[in-house]
Amino acid sequence: DLFEGGLVLAVGRSGGAWPNVPLGSRVQNMADFVCEEFEAAYGIGETGAVLVRSDGYVGARFKSAPEDPEGGLHEALYGILSK
Repeated sequence: DLFEGGLVLAVGRSGGAWPNVPLGSRVQNMADFVCEEFEAAYGIGETGAVLVRSDGYVGARFKSAPEDPEGGLHEALYGILSK
């Protein structure tokens, strides 16, 4: 299963700007897995991403890559891990 074993940052097919995830993994549509409907199913664009917990809960959704993807990811991780 794509979301087992920790946090997973699943990025759209043009999401190359997203960094790797501390304490988890990063997977990219059309590179690490193939799903034509991935972006539409998660409500993101081709540069967007979802940060998914191991229980399948979407902890953060980015419709497109922010100006600072690493900073956005760190803020999302802080929000998830501080609860």
